[in-house]
Amino acid sequence: MPCTKHFAKKVRMNFSKQKIPSTFFFPPSSPYLSQYAMLKPIKTPAEKLLANAARLKRVAQNKFERKKQLERYNEVSIYHRQVGMQNSAIQQVYRDERRYRRDEWQMGSRLIPRRDVGTSRQNYAHVSSEMWSFPDVPEHLRQPMRISPGDKVVVMEGKERGKIGKVKDVDEERQTVSIEEMNKVNT
Repeated sequence: MPCTKHFAKKVRMNFSKQKIPSTFFFPPSSPYLSQYAMLKPIKTPAEKLLANAARLKRVAQNKFERKKQLERYNEVSIYHRQVGMQNSAIQQVYRDERRYRRDEWQMGSRLIPRRDVGTSRQNYAHVSSEMWSFPDVPEHLRQPMRISPGDKVVVMEGKERGKIGKVKDVDEERQTVSIEEMNKVNT
């Protein structure tokens, strides 16, 4: 087993290119043994096939996860877009009503048009119930509803804040609760 300086130089040059023959043997005291151990082991064709199959499985799983994340993102963005459009429609109704009232005030009491008669009677000075119905919340965004009909609750936000009422209905899909004697429209 020759181990000359010339041969060692040749081996050192081959380390950078990782072209060491598989039958090459280093003595246990050789300084090249640790460098040789860091090289990738030579795989059989069956091992290469199994490794490639595992890699393809990971790639397919990652692709599926990305597609699922994109679908969830689209659901959330559609939901937020619907809520935003609904809120802007309600705000537009409020702005129109304010403008009508301001115009009526400026015209004086004799020239006020009767908006509460005829076909506009149903829509006069109120927002339709279809505008107030919230869109369904996507399933992965839904929180578990820990409130059931008949529970007493305190309103935390809105014009009815601080009032206590009894739960009349719980809507799981829209994540809303209706409370008796709250948020009533004068009829």
